[in-house]
Amino acid sequence: MSRLDSEEKEELRNLKEEVATLRQTQATLRDNMREAVTNVSENQDLIEDLRQKNVQLEGIVSLISNNRSTLRVNYEMLIALLPLK
Repeated sequence: MSRLDSEEKEELRNLKEEVATLRQTQATLRDNMREAVTNVSENQDLIEDLRQKNVQLEGIVSLISNNRSTLRVNYEMLIALLPLK
């Protein structure tokens, strides 16, 4: 086996460093992908919670509207039943 000259040794050292950097980048990308998948899942859960709350709010708004209508009718009936002076 022949000995490597200093230029080849330097090139080999640079390639090893580059491989190490690429492996670290790959690991970071894998971690980021896992985190992104988790975030998407959590966001989907939050969106579903918001949808359910929106339905509840629509129900509350409907009840308030119905109560206003009932109060208006009750007020008109009360006025009609009051003795006129």
